[in-house]
Amino acid sequence: MLTRSRISWTALLLPLTAAIILVVAICSALYLREADQIEGNMLDREQRRMEIFAGLFAGDINSAVTDLRLLATGDALQAYLFSGQPADLDRATRRALFFSTENSDFDKIRYLDEKGQEIIRINRNGVVVPPDQLQSKANRPFFQKPEELPSGQIFISAFDLNVEHGAIEQPLKPTLRIAMPVFDANGRRRGVYVINELGTNIVERLQKFAPQYQQRLRLLNAQGYWLKGARPEEEWGFMLPGRSGMTLANTNPGLWARIVREPEGQAPEGGGYFTWCRVVPGEIVQGRPVTLVADDPFLVFASEISPAEWASSFARLRQTFVVVAALLLVLATVITWFFQARRRSQRDLDRFFTLTNDLFCIAGFDGYFKRINPAWEKTFGYTREELLAKPFEDFLHPDDLEKTRQEFARQNRGQGVVSFENRYRCKDGSYRWLLWNAHPQVEDQLVYASARDLTERKQIEEQVLKLNAELKQRADLLEVANQELESFSYSVSHDLRAPLRHIHGFVELLQKAPALQGDESSRRQMGIIAKAAKEMGRLIDDLLAFSRTGRAEMHPVQINMREMVDQIILDRALECQGRRVTWEIKPLSTVPGDPNLLRLVWTNLLDNALKYTRRREEAKIEIGEIRDDSGTGVREMVFYVRDNGVGFDLRYAAKLFGVFQRLHRAEDFEGTGIGLANVQRIIHRHGGRVWAEAQIDAGATFYFSLPLTAFQPTELHG
Repeated sequence: MLTRSRISWTALLLPLTAAIILVVAICSALYLREADQIEGNMLDREQRRMEIFAGLFAGDINSAVTDLRLLATGDALQAYLFSGQPADLDRATRRALFFSTENSDFDKIRYLDEKGQEIIRINRNGVVVPPDQLQSKANRPFFQKPEELPSGQIFISAFDLNVEHGAIEQPLKPTLRIAMPVFDANGRRRGVYVINELGTNIVERLQKFAPQYQQRLRLLNAQGYWLKGARPEEEWGFMLPGRSGMTLANTNPGLWARIVREPEGQAPEGGGYFTWCRVVPGEIVQGRPVTLVADDPFLVFASEISPAEWASSFARLRQTFVVVAALLLVLATVITWFFQARRRSQRDLDRFFTLTNDLFCIAGFDGYFKRINPAWEKTFGYTREELLAKPFEDFLHPDDLEKTRQEFARQNRGQGVVSFENRYRCKDGSYRWLLWNAHPQVEDQLVYASARDLTERKQIEEQVLKLNAELKQRADLLEVANQELESFSYSVSHDLRAPLRHIHGFVELLQKAPALQGDESSRRQMGIIAKAAKEMGRLIDDLLAFSRTGRAEMHPVQINMREMVDQIILDRALECQGRRVTWEIKPLSTVPGDPNLLRLVWTNLLDNALKYTRRREEAKIEIGEIRDDSGTGVREMVFYVRDNGVGFDLRYAAKLFGVFQRLHRAEDFEGTGIGLANVQRIIHRHGGRVWAEAQIDAGATFYFSLPLTAFQPTELHG
């Protein structure tokens, strides 16, 4: 009795130990694979973000260089250099004042004569410094170094703190100075023009562009000093007392050596991660001669993930795998105990064989089934006699034969519970996947085994793997598209506006020029240029609005459409003065949706109705709804705006909702062709439809539908 009890416990502990080892090994392997994937995605995202930051910084410097060249070589300054008259100096000062008010990044704009004396100085936001407060800057590097440069070259200073009257300005004002020598029409050197670029604005703009990087963003100069560090007390060590040793080169010479050697890269740092990208100021302005005479041949933009933030990225993954491992261990324990109980009670086993629908069998070490339950006949279509008459290898898929032999050999050696998968042939020639749990009894030369049919699960897993691959590919494409969209939006809002400001500003100056006061033809041409620049600015604004509507976060609420339409019509009362406009507003329901986006839909449709009825003696505009709650299962509300305007040819209706698509000439009706494209994008995000009906010179009706049930906002990209 004692011997049999020992055998029973041994038979239980051996397979349980094997199950624990298997579960721990599988969970560990899966955890390491998932952790590697998370780490790779995080590091790739950090590197791409640093490259974007470097590009944005280069764009800021490019814009400042362009403005500097216009100021230093412009006709206003040249006129003053030629005449020396106060009127010409006043004109040159107003030119600098215009650039200062248009660009909040410019802390100071200065013209220094050949002796280093300030002749023009405009402080931030257009503050003109009076002549009695102008200073000599002859001993400052930003005068001395560009004063030695030949014509056309530009000096870019080191990134440092601004100094006034020999002392560091408080509060600290990080500054980057861009300067170029000034020459008159005879080629004679006449001083230096300097723009102080406010470094604080550049850093804050980068932080606002990606708020999650506010705590991670770092900036270093070529000597390893922190310009933007983890702690303010470590910053600007090369200028502030008591901080001369606070450099990355001192605290982590190995990391700093890599940064100096490699333009970009990543490295573990104190349990976190450090990502960097170097920017060479002298190579920012492509195709133009730029001389960097400061001691900083490069700047380093970096992102530092703290040890706590890095560890938190994997905390949820660890918790998940601990729970899964615990569940699997419990399951393995239950299964092991179950098969041990079956061995001790043959009578209960016989009854279980008869009643269960799972696949159970007893196989001999000779390779034949000794006993099977009725589920085998039902699953594979063979009779009991056919299954017992042949070696079970005859029913295996050829590709699984060798693997099954190896597993069976392990069972013959009594290596505890063995789990594996293989495929068995049905009588109709098809195969079914089985998951085996086999328990060998060496003393009886038998294997007690259960099998679970995995065929449907395998088919689902294949479909899931395929869908996951497709989803990952789409997610990668969307990530790239979003990065490109962020860069594009920044470029449009910042870089494209600069040349428009220049055009508008110079046209305004030309229109006020005395030489053009009597020249009506030139004044008319200047007006055309100003109007074109204004239209270009409006087009840029519309494109940005169109881009944002696809990415804006939606906040659906119940909207009273009548109140929204009444408010929009009231806002257009001034526009309708002098016209006969009849508004016919039918009852409008309350529907779920985002109020800001749907207000934009109504605004575009009502503005279109007012615009295209302008030629009518009396404009008639009807607003109403059509409820669709038929038995088809589709429940939606259709709203419409109908007018008696010029209409359009229905053959071209497909072009209505495309970007820049117009069915009327711009000379007849103003517009950019983006409004209806915005309408379609917003309604699609709400899960609705947009369409139109019209006849030439007989008015048009625009429809859009909204679901009456709660909707899931759709995220659009591109």
